[in-house]
Amino acid sequence: TAVMFGRRTASTSLEEQLPRKGFRVALFGSTRFHGADSADICARIGRLLAERCGKEVVLLTGGNAAVHEAISRPFWDALPGQAQVFHLAPRGSRCSFGFGQVLVAGENSTERRRILASSAHAAIAVEGGPGTAEEIDNAHQAGVTVIPVARTGGASTGEYDRGQKPARASAESWKLLADSEASTESVANAVADIVLSLMQETGIPLCAASPDPK
Repeated sequence: TAVMFGRRTASTSLEEQLPRKGFRVALFGSTRFHGADSADICARIGRLLAERCGKEVVLLTGGNAAVHEAISRPFWDALPGQAQVFHLAPRGSRCSFGFGQVLVAGENSTERRRILASSAHAAIAVEGGPGTAEEIDNAHQAGVTVIPVARTGGASTGEYDRGQKPARASAESWKLLADSEASTESVANAVADIVLSLMQETGIPLCAASPDPK
């Protein structure tokens, strides 16, 4: 059984377990890191989402990739007792992250990727191979905006090259996603900027002003 959520579709039982309030951000990316600074970018994204968006953001992961944990763990640690992190895993799979809540999402990885993408308001992609590319395609089909950190390579670069800047995102922030010369803090701040702009578009209250990039 499925339930429509805007243009998104998710299993009824899963939808009932996710918070009704908050801006859901799905995390897409590689099971292991390939880029030299990808892990640092992810850690900074997680921390800045916590600092600048706070508990209004709900993180959704697939519960099995380096990118999933590298963003969601610092987010969780920065919001003790307040962070909302849900790991969507196929039935029978285990998530070893040790924080957040694990929810059953589908019977296999293909179903989990579809459900993860369709349960979000927006998605962040870092690196990524064929599985990430499939999640990105699923997100597009569900009308979910994808923020691809293109400088990390893989499916994220491919998405950036063929994608379009969200209307509310600044041209500067969008450009930073692909800037290999920019600091990792500036890139992470750009991701947070875009998330905040998308939150504003949906009417979800903002939690913090934008700090100056470092």
